[in-house]
Amino acid sequence: MRLSASRSSPSELRRRLASKRSRSVTDAATWAMRELAQRGAAGAHRVRVPDALIAAAAAERGFGVLHYDRHFDTLATVLAFTSQWVAPAGSID
Repeated sequence: MRLSASRSSPSELRRRLASKRSRSVTDAATWAMRELAQRGAAGAHRVRVPDALIAAAAAERGFGVLHYDRHFDTLATVLAFTSQWVAPAGSID
């Protein structure tokens, strides 16, 4: 897809950019889930799609994820983002 400013309204450009970015995040999340499954990672079958999307978006932008969910540690083994617990695992219930 070629993004050109000529004859495209700003809203059209934003829509086209968002769809391209969404596809890459979706593709990365799908790849991460497949990679975890192929590696036989413990608990990989329990990684939720929203967690994978958040992790993929963070990796794409170079952000970390502040969380209270072990799935992000699992996702960090295949995606390039920093996984940071908000509190030690099991300490909040």
